[in-house]
Amino acid sequence: MPRMTNLSGTATGAGTATGAGTGRRRGRALALAAALALTLSAPLAGCAPEPEVAGVDTKDQLANEDAKGGDESSWSTPVTPPDIQKQVELPESFPREEFPLPAGAVIDDTGERGDSAWFVVLRADDAAAAGELWNAVVSGGGFSVENAGETAEGGTSATLVSTTLTVDAVTIPQEDGAVLLSYDLSRVG
Repeated sequence: MPRMTNLSGTATGAGTATGAGTGRRRGRALALAAALALTLSAPLAGCAPEPEVAGVDTKDQLANEDAKGGDESSWSTPVTPPDIQKQVELPESFPREEFPLPAGAVIDDTGERGDSAWFVVLRADDAAAAGELWNAVVSGGGFSVENAGETAEGGTSATLVSTTLTVDAVTIPQEDGAVLLSYDLSRVG
């Protein structure tokens, strides 16, 4: 086919048009392939491993922590402590003579902390009954009251001292109006 010249002076013809068209098509094909490759690889970037930075948890570590309950500062659901059976019978080693319980006292909980340490928690129906129990414990054991003060909850705290025992004592008002009287006893010497 003969070569022709258009008005601008550029050669035209079957050989030239085919060569120029092929180059443009190839360029468009490459551009399309590059765009397609970028489009397809972009979502895969989210699958790439994250760089590790010293002292900073990765997403996997955080997910594992959440599954295990996380640390104490997390907002996970609080764990309910297991039910602990309260004891209402004084241990055999309890110093009954040095710390006589008032008649009619109701034991809420008691136990032994060691060879010469015990605890007992009494329950009173109200503040007046708690005051009577407190005074009966102090006089019955021959205790002197030291460091007496009021607790944040509105109860009383003090150290009861005798020749044989030191007792950390506290009253704990309850929501239902009852009062717990908690005594931690330790043998002196």
